[in-house]
Amino acid sequence: MVRRLGHDRWKQANNGWNDLTQNWAKARVFACLSASPSSHFANRERFRERRYVLNYSSWISPGVFKDPSFADVAALSHEMAELFNDPFVNNTTPWWLAPNNNCQNNLETGDVIEGLPHATMPIVLKGVTYHVQNEALLQWFAGQTPSSAIGGAYSYPDKTVLTSASKSRNPGCL
Repeated sequence: MVRRLGHDRWKQANNGWNDLTQNWAKARVFACLSASPSSHFANRERFRERRYVLNYSSWISPGVFKDPSFADVAALSHEMAELFNDPFVNNTTPWWLAPNNNCQNNLETGDVIEGLPHATMPIVLKGVTYHVQNEALLQWFAGQTPSSAIGGAYSYPDKTVLTSASKSRNPGCL
């Protein structure tokens, strides 16, 4: 159905799939296992576990959100960084409380910074400005003081967004 809908939209507006995904504010990362545990264990054979990751991110048109810097590739850069740092959403860390009040215990590098001032950084390529999200570095999650990252950074590309390491919290940040 999506393929047909996309094809019909392409014929009508000559913009195809992009129109179907433009400005969808929710971005998700899905992890899927291809082998069922019952067949793996029932046969007593060694199967290579296969995992697949999928990133869905929307292109965000200017003016959709109040913050004009949260546009174009902001969601894509957030999800791609998290996809590489925590591909199966099971990379646990000590509990952390971010400056934006997110409380989690996983390596979701974009969640630490989303919604903060200077959460994104403009980058110009061939005369076009794109807004990539700043990301928390491993040193922030590890509570490493001083940070062993280049320049003592806790965030990238703008190292001024996070200026100190996370402090370990009780579960649920209570």
